[in-house]
Amino acid sequence: ARLAREAGQAKADAGRRGVRDAEREREVLLRISMANEGPLPQADLLALYRRLFSATRSLEARDRAQRRGTGHPARPDRDGRPDPSA
Repeated sequence: ARLAREAGQAKADAGRRGVRDAEREREVLLRISMANEGPLPQADLLALYRRLFSATRSLEARDRAQRRGTGHPARPDRDGRPDPSA
């Protein structure tokens, strides 16, 4: 969580509006897929990483909203959780 917060702060400092980088996530998932030799099935491993990405984006979004003074992100994402790119 600390690293996610530091990454979020670095993104904000660099002027990035959103916290999600879909291309970067795809690259990471591809590398994980290529390196996976088991025993965890590929689908389960990728689901874990997607959930980790989602949780850290939510944390970054909350921190960003607090820095903006709104206290919460503006709109929900497709899972009903705060949209981390808001």
